[in-house]
Amino acid sequence: MLSYANRNILLNLLLLKNNLPMEGIIGEVGSKDEVWNYVRELNNMYKNELKIDIAKNENKIMLSFYDKDKFYKNLYMRNTHDFNDFRCRIAYLFNELINKGTYLNILDLSDYMNVSRGTVNNDLRKAKSLLKKYNAEIVGVPNKGIKFNSNEFSKRLVLIYEVFDYFPSDILLNNKFMKLIESLANYYKIDSSTEYLLYKTIVVSICRIKGGNHLNFRIPMYKNFESNSEVLNNFIKKVERIFKIKFSSEEIDFISFPINIRNSSHINAMNNSQNEELLFDIVSQMLKSVEEKFMIHIDEYDFFNQVKYHLLFLINRLTFKIPVKDIFSNQIKIRFPLAFELAKMSMNVLYEQYRLVGTMVDVSYLAVYFALILDERKSNHEKNKTIKKVAVATNGGRGVFELIRRQLQEILGTNSQIDFLTVSDLVTKDTSEYGILFSTENIITDVHMPVIYINGIIDYTYLTRKINEIGNKEFSFIEDISKIVDFKVMHLDAENGYRNNVKIITNRLVEEGCVSNNIYQVFEEKDKQSSMIYENGVAFPHLTDKVIDKLSLTLGIIKPITDSLKIIFFLVIPENMNSQQEDSLMKIYDQIFTIISKKELVNNLQYVNSLEDLYTLNERKLLA
Repeated sequence: MLSYANRNILLNLLLLKNNLPMEGIIGEVGSKDEVWNYVRELNNMYKNELKIDIAKNENKIMLSFYDKDKFYKNLYMRNTHDFNDFRCRIAYLFNELINKGTYLNILDLSDYMNVSRGTVNNDLRKAKSLLKKYNAEIVGVPNKGIKFNSNEFSKRLVLIYEVFDYFPSDILLNNKFMKLIESLANYYKIDSSTEYLLYKTIVVSICRIKGGNHLNFRIPMYKNFESNSEVLNNFIKKVERIFKIKFSSEEIDFISFPINIRNSSHINAMNNSQNEELLFDIVSQMLKSVEEKFMIHIDEYDFFNQVKYHLLFLINRLTFKIPVKDIFSNQIKIRFPLAFELAKMSMNVLYEQYRLVGTMVDVSYLAVYFALILDERKSNHEKNKTIKKVAVATNGGRGVFELIRRQLQEILGTNSQIDFLTVSDLVTKDTSEYGILFSTENIITDVHMPVIYINGIIDYTYLTRKINEIGNKEFSFIEDISKIVDFKVMHLDAENGYRNNVKIITNRLVEEGCVSNNIYQVFEEKDKQSSMIYENGVAFPHLTDKVIDKLSLTLGIIKPITDSLKIIFFLVIPENMNSQQEDSLMKIYDQIFTIISKKELVNNLQYVNSLEDLYTLNERKLLA
């Protein structure tokens, strides 16, 4: 379906750059067939002023003028408005409400558009929903009508993104002004869509200033990196002379935002120390939320140094409502499920502090940084736990240990640290720093690490093979679950409801002495703060407990199957964990969030009755 707005976009893009690649135009306004139709319409509308041609090989579009002065005098005056399109009607409502700045009568608005009052009321419901991301609202007062409520900043953004393509401008533009925009865009090497955004921003700002509506406050977390640019300042002076207006410093900051917010690598190259303290506070709050909900500690300074440029870019892009292309959001959620959940929670901090609402695409980009920091942690842990630091557990005394140590050094290398432990040390000491434990004794204690049993004289071939097996073995959540968690399967009745089923799980854990007596109360408090029910009918309550020293996971399978709730993963985490337990916890999170995101995996779990059933599903590749 042809769009009146897309026709305007095509015209404006060609006015800014008279020669454009077809590929870029299609990305902005629709299919190649639609572009041909828009070209025919524009050529017919302005047949005495301009001509638009499409190259024979259809790779570019070119605009040439017959009469520039006449064209600019008539620019936008020949536009007709298609009020059959609800988007056009909503744009008209915004335009009238913002620019008139007073109460308007719904009946008058419906008469102008030649639609019913009921149609306008339906449009208003859509408009109110659309305005939430702009922190703006339409309010109605009996006997007065409806009015637009927001600050000047939000009004301009609504005019730029929701109105301009339908109702472009009341000011008289000229070719000189368009050439100034084109020259500035060429200097900053911005693409056509960003150039068009710059054009809209400047035109809207000129219209608002001429109407006596000024921007008079600093935009939070935003810096105009080009404030001292001679090129930009000369451009501003020329525009001021053309339109006989004066831009304040706040106005200049605003109209410069398309130039400043190009990408995070541009921000990376600039000094922005004035916002770094605020950014660090935001990161601290994000990581505090992550630790409170998921019990995962991430170093603030490491994460801040990795994410600060992207985070500032993200905040500014959300502040100015600049859309972002979805390159890989689905892949990120599938490949890094835990990082995606951490990013989703972190985005809530931006909403609470600045009322910034991000999309799943924004969550995915932020998730990349969580994935990097978690992967870095994992790499460091893997590095620390392998060949470089090992322990020998023997009750044979120092002499036996020295004999074994010398033989191990021939295999592991002389730089490896090999420590002596007795079997009793395994109970009293923190062994999480060791990658492998070699033992001459039978180990009963769960030491959360690979154990290789040896005699005093070592078989080098056997030992090398065992070490390589450990080094190459990929962690399997299902295969190793009995070693790292106390695991249970329970069958629950759907009629009990979510909270009662959680109570049944906690009652059993308390009866068996697995957790603290108040674990259900802990769950209730956490559930009040934030729901732990996720997608595809899975609830995943995860809590800390002082009395346990091992992770506890209960799989609650709900029958009969309902769409609302199918599975409860109830995870209890020790309040104090060693590094290996933290590493295991992150892998458990990854596996569970992978299951949550895939309906077929959730359905596969409906038939599990024991740990052995989990092993079977895993062997059949039905849990990944």
